[in-house]
Amino acid sequence: FVANGAVLVEPGWRYYYPYHESEDRILPDLKAGQVLGIEKFETESKTTKPPGRYGQARLIKVMEDLGLGTKSTRHEIIQKLYDRAYVHGTPIQPTKTAYSVVDTLEKYAKMVVVPDMTSKLEGDMSDIADGKITEDTVITESKEMLDSIFDDLVTNKEKIAEGLRDGLYTDTVVGPCPECGADMVVRPSRFGMFIGCTNYPDCKFALSIPSSKYGMVIVTDKVCEEHNLHRLMIAIAGKRPIDVGCPYCNHLKWEEAEKAGNDPVVGPCPECGSDLVAKMSRSGGRFIKCTSPDESCKFTLPLPPPRYGELVITETTCETHKGLHHVRIAREGARPWEIGCPYCSFIELQKNKENSKGKGKGGKTSKKTGAKNKKATARGRKKGDLTDIAGIGDAIAKQLQSAGIKTQADLAAADAEELSGKLTKVSTKRITGWQSIVQPQTSA
Repeated sequence: FVANGAVLVEPGWRYYYPYHESEDRILPDLKAGQVLGIEKFETESKTTKPPGRYGQARLIKVMEDLGLGTKSTRHEIIQKLYDRAYVHGTPIQPTKTAYSVVDTLEKYAKMVVVPDMTSKLEGDMSDIADGKITEDTVITESKEMLDSIFDDLVTNKEKIAEGLRDGLYTDTVVGPCPECGADMVVRPSRFGMFIGCTNYPDCKFALSIPSSKYGMVIVTDKVCEEHNLHRLMIAIAGKRPIDVGCPYCNHLKWEEAEKAGNDPVVGPCPECGSDLVAKMSRSGGRFIKCTSPDESCKFTLPLPPPRYGELVITETTCETHKGLHHVRIAREGARPWEIGCPYCSFIELQKNKENSKGKGKGGKTSKKTGAKNKKATARGRKKGDLTDIAGIGDAIAKQLQSAGIKTQADLAAADAEELSGKLTKVSTKRITGWQSIVQPQTSA
């Protein structure tokens, strides 16, 4: 048993700095051999905790201690691990693929996964720079090491392939199918990744994965208690991962919202006047859609997905797009995200995208260059171009030109309904509106 105490004998600097007070811990006056009575005792049961996972800073320090990489390459090595889905999260957590690669290579080509070879080569490079050894000596030694490794890889290639296949498959298994009990696995499609049943075509149960086109789908160790399916995460290079959660829970929320049919109304559609409502997509996203009775109007607007917070439709309406309510995203523990008019926000987003495309690969352009480009564009356009009409940008102008509409006069003379069928997401009413603007000018 150990006891300790402390008593302030000399105040020293504390005399001049009274804000840092010290409390005396005075021990009772005890004598050697004195018998003490027990007032209270407790027994506690505890388990040992695993050591904390490595963060990037700690991992870089370990790499430095092992002689792996250089100051300029260690960050790049770690980033490659993220990009190739060997690790995810912060602190760093290995995926099942990483485990299978390391376990398989440890069995059949151990030299690849131990730091000895890499650290020796790094040391040899430094020795060459210092003139301690020659390049030919290092090349000869490296060839011998690599020959030995390739011999192991070639001899055990079937076993290595089998081990890696098993690991890659395990990393895609989300859990049991709710309908037939077979494995549900992550699979690719032309629209992104989705979760399909391995019992297909006998079982056609499938689940979509929101935001899968933006990054790599990671099956985490956390399991949904209700559906016994692993929670998912989208790893995006250079950004925080997106926590998708249980894919079946997301699907049931979407079904519930579709059945309820009480989607909040944002305002009238700018193209046909029907109600615009905020809806959830099957993949767990969120958007604004026109509810025209005959579904002829395809007008939609994007919204931030539910993971960013709850959608709030305010009483404020847009002056430009009459009747459209302003929206905001309410975030727990943070200031709300004021989006304002969703249509104005979308137009601004499109302008920013076009501006960023105009900057090209060379990065940001200077204000001077931007001004020159604008003048050049203005000189290149003729008076009376299609883009002079409000609501027609470069993208729609290209569509019109592909449909044979080259000038404003062509637009004025065109059959609105027939032209709408040739264009993408452009309604007859919208074309009629353009024609009402153009016709007085062309007749004059």
